[in-house]
Amino acid sequence: AAMFAVSGVISVIKFLPSQLTFAGGHLAHFGFGLMIIGVLASSGFSTSKKLAIPRGETGEAYGLTISYQGMEHEIDYPKNRLILTYSDGNNIDEATPELYFSERTGGIMRKPFVKSNFLEDIYFSPEQVQDLGSSDGLALKKGIPQALGEYTFTFDDYTMGSGHSSDSGMMVIARVSLDYNGDSTMLEPAILVVSGEKGSTTTDMPARFGADNQYMMSIQQIMADQGAVMLDIPGLAGSGPPDRLILDISRKPIIILVWIGTTFIMLGSLIVFFRRRSEMAA
Repeated sequence: AAMFAVSGVISVIKFLPSQLTFAGGHLAHFGFGLMIIGVLASSGFSTSKKLAIPRGETGEAYGLTISYQGMEHEIDYPKNRLILTYSDGNNIDEATPELYFSERTGGIMRKPFVKSNFLEDIYFSPEQVQDLGSSDGLALKKGIPQALGEYTFTFDDYTMGSGHSSDSGMMVIARVSLDYNGDSTMLEPAILVVSGEKGSTTTDMPARFGADNQYMMSIQQIMADQGAVMLDIPGLAGSGPPDRLILDISRKPIIILVWIGTTFIMLGSLIVFFRRRSEMAA
């Protein structure tokens, strides 16, 4: 039926250019055919992929590398936009779908961003922003290196300090190997636990590293049964992404025919309307 309607373009050509006013009906039928083809193609051959992208990281879909950079405002800000960039390997463009909480409806409002060309439309549809609840801890298992920024840390083992008698308390030291620019350094953060009449007190004995000793490594939790340690490094550890975007990427082929067809239908209808009105006036 769509192809039959599109064939009406032959009739349209017959009325051009001198008898355009008689081509309105044929033009509307031609537009209807294009619209139906666009609906069929975009519905029958559309595909979608779901991405989970932590802030500052990237995901890939349909040949595009997509980066999530956070939100412009808080989630309850009207018309709040997400900041995305996408690249096809040559050019980098910005996509700004909307995601915000509506007090009027009591729900989350979503508005996709559309990347259009003649062959297809790609929809960037946000579904959810998940709070990752990142902590300030760096968990290290024995013998397994873990990179954080420009540094690589490896937990070797626990040792007991020299002052572990009942009088001076018990000292536990975590031996952590630090690799930076090809150089290796052994860091030994420790905690001193002293028992007294009013209970035990814990004293933190951090290890410093970095340029001008800018970072301070402390033991946050001892996990001896797991062969692991939880370290606290203010300004370095816990610098992971605070949230993650769940994004649906949809590709709809030749959906532009829907809009072109709709335009021709409106144009043809207007031509018919003005021709009928002029005939009635005569």
